[in-house]
Amino acid sequence: MQCAGSPFYDFMAVDACHSALCMPLSSTIVHSVALIPLLTLCRPAVLQQLAAQSLAPTACTTIEEVGSTGVGALTITFLILAVSTVIFITRVGSAASQKVYYYCNVFICGLATMSYFAMLSGQGWTAVAGCRQFFYARYVDWAFTTALIILELGLISGAEPALIGGVMGADGER
Repeated sequence: MQCAGSPFYDFMAVDACHSALCMPLSSTIVHSVALIPLLTLCRPAVLQQLAAQSLAPTACTTIEEVGSTGVGALTITFLILAVSTVIFITRVGSAASQKVYYYCNVFICGLATMSYFAMLSGQGWTAVAGCRQFFYARYVDWAFTTALIILELGLISGAEPALIGGVMGADGER
């Protein structure tokens, strides 16, 4: 009993293994838990080939993208952050002793504005498992802005520079 076109026909140890592997590798029974005891009867080369094929990435034919509500939320957030950045830039010139706080706010809002613009324009994402959008620009933004927020809060509270640096360093170890 042999399968026509099956690459495993010479590896069959028993009829059960043979009948289970005589179907295409992409069929659901090959990935089924019930098939695992049957696969143990086959040679290791067969198992390695099955494992390699089941772990191979599949190409996305359609990507689940953000809908109109998500685009609206990105647009509103981008506009709020852009206006905030402009306001903080204008305040830097008029502030005397609080310039460092406004500079922190300019960088926080400016980086977030660029991040949300990247996501809104379709440049700050990639497709991940399940063929859905993963907005990596948001996490790049968070990596920088959370450190700046901690710096600003530390400066406002009057904490020692070593303590502020330690908290910023601990934040980066996520």
